[in-house]
Amino acid sequence: MCHAFLDIYTCTDFECRGQLENLGLTGSGFAFQDVACAVEKAARDPSFLNLKVRLNRGASLDKELNADGVRSSVPQHLEDKWFPNRGSWNSEG
Repeated sequence: MCHAFLDIYTCTDFECRGQLENLGLTGSGFAFQDVACAVEKAARDPSFLNLKVRLNRGASLDKELNADGVRSSVPQHLEDKWFPNRGSWNSEG
């Protein structure tokens, strides 16, 4: 559902969409990480759904970072935001 939302409500030009900071080449770029992280946090909230939902964001991010054949990187502040208490996105578990 995160991908569907972003497909509908983001720019339609590939130059815009394809950038890692937006949707990226696979659709799991920074915008997807922000939305999916928010969905996971809301689902885990005990006053809301209280569900342990995992959207496999680490694997999606890894695929995105390698999509163009050149390993891209994630700024530390975003890694800390998306994967708190885990040390790194690639140790998501």
